[in-house]
Amino acid sequence: TGDGILVVDREGAITSANHKFAELWKIPAELLAAKDDAAAIAFVMDQLENPEVFAAKVAELYAHPEALSHDVLYFRDGRVFDRYSQPQFVDGGPLGRVRSSRDSTDRQRLQEQLAHQALHDSLTNLANQSLFRDRVEHALTRLDHSGGNLGVLFLDVDNFKTVNDTLGHQAGDRVLLAVGSILTAACRGTDVAARYAGDEFLLLLPGLNEVHAGQVCERIVDDVHRLADELVLGGIRVTLSVGTAVTHHCKRTATQLIAIADAAMYDAKEGGKDRVVAVDA
Repeated sequence: TGDGILVVDREGAITSANHKFAELWKIPAELLAAKDDAAAIAFVMDQLENPEVFAAKVAELYAHPEALSHDVLYFRDGRVFDRYSQPQFVDGGPLGRVRSSRDSTDRQRLQEQLAHQALHDSLTNLANQSLFRDRVEHALTRLDHSGGNLGVLFLDVDNFKTVNDTLGHQAGDRVLLAVGSILTAACRGTDVAARYAGDEFLLLLPGLNEVHAGQVCERIVDDVHRLADELVLGGIRVTLSVGTAVTHHCKRTATQLIAIADAAMYDAKEGGKDRVVAVDA
């Protein structure tokens, strides 16, 4: 088998272990030869991120000799193991336990990668629409409990189509990446930046009122102005049109707040671009 197998009796003495078990857990041969499960457990606990949880699970299984168990173990060096434990029955009664361990690090990393890709924009690595809406809904729930304000910013890159049509998509991608970096830099711990679609971005600002949201907008717009000077865009002027929706009503939904901020952004566009329009939502 490719799994690490350890068998112990009801008193905790090791009755057998295969080579794969020693290899996976990096247990010295002399320690396994001593057949002391407690000593082996003490050795491996230093390798784990949450040794107390591991020890509690071992104690629980000794207290319930007929229980089945599966848990996931996280190691300090980044490895991840699936660990299974089930009773060993002889003549209908539990004689001990069989524990099997499997290195699932690659599978775990792949799952995390796929989960990240499902919720983030592939170009900018910002949150996507789905994750942003979820974060807004959570913020609205907190607003219901603690009060305060919540701001949603809808940002659109002015003259982006001209950049794409004139200089090509690589130049357009450089602009989007730079704007994404500016929004990330503007975020505090509870803020969320997202790419909505194309050249449209979103920013969630929990706890900010109209004044503070306006200050954040000014800083972002100024940073984009500097960005336009740094990027070689053949004289094309890249700016931002921004709509902000600030609410203290928990009865609003994420979809409503985004729509209100979106409408304010279009007002900024129609007013001449490179502007910020704020709305009390």
